Formats: sequence, structure tokens, C-alpha cells
Amino acid sequence: MKWRKSHWLFCLGSWYCLLPILGWGQVKMTTTFQSQLEEAKLDFVYPLEGKYKSATPIKNAYLNYPFAIRSKREKIEIRYFIAPSITNELVSVAPHAASMQMVLHLATNDETAMISNLPISPNRLKEDFNADWGKVAIFKPKLSFSSRTYCKMLAIYKEGIGMAYAFFLFDKNSLELDNRFLALRFQGEPME
Repeated sequence: MKWRKSHWLFCLGSWYCLLPILGWGQVKMTTTFQSQLEEAKLDFVYPLEGKYKSATPIKNAYLNYPFAIRSKREKIEIRYFIAPSITNELVSVAPHAASMQMVLHLATNDETAMISNLPISPNRLKEDFNADWGKVAIFKPKLSFSSRTYCKMLAIYKEGIGMAYAFFLFDKNSLELDNRFLALRFQGEPME
């Protein structure tokens, strides 16, 4: 059988489509973040759409996070931070207080700025995150933390393990932002 030009083009196109699946994508996790994920038994949910790339963590006075990704197309940056129960007593005793402490630490001090706290339904908490507790907060971040207009913070907690945070930084609300909400998930099956 003689290969035609169309056969070669099909093979080349198939190979190009397989590159992201084979791990040749553009997101390289830091070793610190990889070890934190393993220690906290967390799965990182990588967004397949939006051409997300690794972003170099920016050292700042408010939160030194180990890993971030960003998409120029979707105009979203997502930063990740994990607080194990072992090193943070407030997380293990009162995850709701630890999450609010994080919000107040990162939110602007402008008296006119609003902070919204939104619960996550128990069903969604178990099915989507396999977590015992969770909360979403939306606020305007301190300028030294991010130059973006808004931060949507996802905090999920698993007893005996700790708290995982995802910070979605954006200027304008979009459908893509909601599509990125499933960013982290504790391993194992949710309890019935």
C-alpha cells in the first residue's frame, strides 16, 4: 500500500492532537507543589481549554504560593496554596475561621470594598471536591497581592489533612471563570 499525502497529513494531525495528552503541554508544576499535592492527597484539575501556562510565583508579603497558572485568552490567573492541619492549628480546629482569616489578609483595606462569602452545598462539596467543608469568597485583592480587580477564593477542607485554596484572579466575570471552579479535589471516594 502506497501512502498518500492525505495519510501523512492525518498521521501528523493525530500526533499533534496527542501531544498534550502525552504530557508535552505547557504546564510544569513546581516540585514543592507536587509534593504538597501528594502529602495532602489532592488531585490537581488542569484546565484543558484556554491555553493555560505555568506562571512564575511572585513573592509578596501576603502569601507566597507554590504554583500558579494563567491564560491570556481567558484573562484568568489561578494561584494555589495548601495549608496542612499539622502546621496550622487554626485550620484543624476551625477551617471557617482560617478561611476568613485568609480573606481578610488578602482583601484590600478599602472601607467601601465588599466581601462576599458563599457556601458550597454539602452535595457539591462531597461530589466535586470530596471535602468535609468549603467556602467561596469574592473580594478585591490588595494591590501588592494582585493587580487584578477581583479574587474568587475557593477554600476546601478535609479533616486530618488540611485546607486547600485556589485563588482565581480576574478583571471581569465570565463563563470561563465558572468552568475553572473545579481546580482541586481530595482523593478517594466521597462518603455516602
